[in-house]
Amino acid sequence: MLGRGGRGPDGPHGPAPRLTYSRKPVLSSLSRAAHLALALTLLGVVGVRLHRLDVPFERDEGEFAYMAQLILQGEAPFESAYNMKLPGTYYAYAAILALGGESTEAVHAGLLALNLAAAALVYALGRRLLGPAEAALAAAAYALLSLEPTVLGFFAHATHFVVVPALAGLLLLLAGLDARRPGVLFAAGVLLGAGVLMKQHGIAFVALAFATLLARVAAERAGWRPLVSGGLTLGLGTALPYALLCLHLLQRGVFDTFWHWTVVYAREYVSAVSPGGAIYALWLSFGSIVLSSWPLWLAAVLGAWEVARREERRRSRAFLAAFGLFSALAVTPGFYFRPHYFVLLLPAASLFCGVGLLRAAELLAPRLRAPAAAVLLAGLAAMLGAGALRRAPELFSYTADQTSHAVYQQEFFPEIREVGLFLRERADPEDAIAVIGSEPQIYFYARRRSASGYLYTYPLMEPQPFASEMQRRMAAEVERAEPRFAVFVNHGSSWSPWPNSDRYVFAWAEGFLEDYRPIACYALRREGRSRFVLGEAWRGIRPPRIVVYERRGEEPVDAPGSHGPGRGLDSLPPAVK
Repeated sequence: MLGRGGRGPDGPHGPAPRLTYSRKPVLSSLSRAAHLALALTLLGVVGVRLHRLDVPFERDEGEFAYMAQLILQGEAPFESAYNMKLPGTYYAYAAILALGGESTEAVHAGLLALNLAAAALVYALGRRLLGPAEAALAAAAYALLSLEPTVLGFFAHATHFVVVPALAGLLLLLAGLDARRPGVLFAAGVLLGAGVLMKQHGIAFVALAFATLLARVAAERAGWRPLVSGGLTLGLGTALPYALLCLHLLQRGVFDTFWHWTVVYAREYVSAVSPGGAIYALWLSFGSIVLSSWPLWLAAVLGAWEVARREERRRSRAFLAAFGLFSALAVTPGFYFRPHYFVLLLPAASLFCGVGLLRAAELLAPRLRAPAAAVLLAGLAAMLGAGALRRAPELFSYTADQTSHAVYQQEFFPEIREVGLFLRERADPEDAIAVIGSEPQIYFYARRRSASGYLYTYPLMEPQPFASEMQRRMAAEVERAEPRFAVFVNHGSSWSPWPNSDRYVFAWAEGFLEDYRPIACYALRREGRSRFVLGEAWRGIRPPRIVVYERRGEEPVDAPGSHGPGRGLDSLPPAVK
């Protein structure tokens, strides 16, 4: 075993064939097995998602869908409703509703298409960085991990809308750097900038793009000019979507409102969580996520170790490490660590998982005296079977409402849907509704406009300097609109008050609702026992959580199961404590 000099087994014409075990046939069979696993996984995931298209909206989905309705009616974001989120997801929802109709099924069908696109992009990125077998396993892992209830996978959160343009942008970035094509680099920037418009967390992937550009120029020792020209090209592309949005909102006269909510207020929002609260939120969310799919996360750890130590992974090592780091940073803004934020971590984790699953099959095959492909398929089948059995009720036998209750155990989103449908049947098209609480999905279901631009009451309760002013502005907007109907949501999760929250809004609501009469009360109960009650019957039920009011002097309105016009709810239910 001498060098390449000319003596010994290598000979003068280069290395002689070595009597070593070739991995090519094994990799070929593993690749076929991995692609078979991907096909079966996607088939199962599509079946589960199709089975759950009708799951009721949660709050974020209700907000996005209602804002999409306003956009389809010709309004710009921040004209008559506002929130701190950038409006890219509003426009994405508007496209989905325009194509599929205004329904929960259309939105969740759009989520299915988006999820498949994300899996395809994970596969494309995996093929570029790793290999076909690892790519197939990574795409399968992403499809499974993004379906998990622990990341709220059934619901079309904005993070799903960040993943697709971010991954597409990163793929174009790598292609543009390899081909040295400024146009491709600019297109990559546009896609990454579009991801930021979906949710501000997407800025982490923009930072990853610039870090990748810097690392490539440094590795090639190309000097500062390629760095400056590449940085300008990428930066212009990234800034273009935001610049166009700002110009549009400036032209519509709502730029100041947009800036206040997405910059000034957002800055206060991300500074509200204490270090102790952040650690607890991280442990609660990420711990549940890992425990729910621990074999895949264990494979991701093994994959990260393999990428770090194997020489053949050297070319992709730096980018994969940076991808994992910046994906983790994308989860952290504000340190709230909400479960759906971790969707942004899943593409990077899935790539490592693909490497780990393949390596695990290679390591176990000799010990089990079985082909590596058979070990891979058997292991994946066992993993998926165990997961399906563990979540069988949620995946197969639960109704959509039961699934909602199982995922959001402290919430009552199916009941909120019934309130919205009740109002849709009884309100005239021009009637406005005031929801005193954080349930924007009521407006979507009711197909009626909000009496106030404050779709959530959370900002009114937060320890931030604008809270008291926001309460008074919301009260003034509602009074000015003189809505025919009002809904008071007396449920803690619709308010999330802090110990030092200003309570003005509760006192105002009690006085405001003196001019209204209660027509329905939804008593919220677990295990499907929630129900509408009317008249004196409500007094025997504690606590009444959602009360629907109609302005006095209007025609009586009956609710399902009623015995005539509602009366007897002469005072506001106990204020949220």
